[in-house]
Amino acid sequence: MSSARPGPVADVAVDAQAVAVFLRQHPDFFLRYADLLSDLELPHSRTGDTISLIERQVDVLRQKNASQQAQLEQLVFHAKENELRQQRLMHFFISLSALTEAQVLCENMPKQLAETFDLAHVDIKFIAERVSKVEGMAMLFSGSEGFAWLAERLADGHSVCDDRMPSGPRDLLLGSTTASIRSLAVVPVTNRSATLVAMIVLGATQADRYQPGVDTVFLDLVGAMVSATCWRLGIV
Repeated sequence: MSSARPGPVADVAVDAQAVAVFLRQHPDFFLRYADLLSDLELPHSRTGDTISLIERQVDVLRQKNASQQAQLEQLVFHAKENELRQQRLMHFFISLSALTEAQVLCENMPKQLAETFDLAHVDIKFIAERVSKVEGMAMLFSGSEGFAWLAERLADGHSVCDDRMPSGPRDLLLGSTTASIRSLAVVPVTNRSATLVAMIVLGATQADRYQPGVDTVFLDLVGAMVSATCWRLGIV
């Protein structure tokens, strides 16, 4: 006489949730009742074929491991990026500390930043009414179109990143190079009273290089060091 197989799960009196809780509390259950494994059927998550519980468990663990490995690789990548950025900043700061002439700062600093950080465009724009003029300075005026927009966003002393800057401030900062630049960072340079006296303009051809909301701690360090150098050289 053949024994009848149990009906669908919905017909089983035992609460499925209770079974799940029990199995979580007794992870060694199938070690003690190994013969049950041959009777269990689990649909494969990708093909719909039937696989054993152990195969399914291995598959789940493999997926978790792959996800964790990807996260770890991402963390390592960003750590290496930050380390390289710190090394580049250190060399940049050392070169700034060796400067003795304001003209050299105006002419060489943008080139060095462009090479150090692989940027398509770098410039430093001094506000004409707030600095001692030096040969080679790129100037802008506080009454220029777009200046108020920039000054408002730099008022807190932190750098601004934008890939959709309005045409007024964008044209003021970039001039004829506007077309090729897809994202911008603007770094404030201040005097000892924290008044804005210049803007360092960093332009990238990648739209995702300088987007709103990105961390500006390294950019702010550049601004602080350039500000201190301007004080030392008597520009502000």
